[in-house]
Amino acid sequence: MTNALKAESIPPTIEKALQELTQQLQQICQDNLVALILYGGLVRGSYQENRSDVNLMVVLKKADAATLQ
Repeated sequence: MTNALKAESIPPTIEKALQELTQQLQQICQDNLVALILYGGLVRGSYQENRSDVNLMVVLKKADAATLQ
């Protein structure tokens, strides 16, 4: 089951930070980046600004020590 996250439910500061992080990871990881997965309160709609954290999973094709340096 997939939940669609509505952009209007993301605080602007969080949205900007996620966009910047996504761009940086795409530049650094290139083809090694498989997915960025948001989960937790932000996705469930229970995010509270200045209280909640943002959960993000980075999925890579290859994640050995040499690749991560």
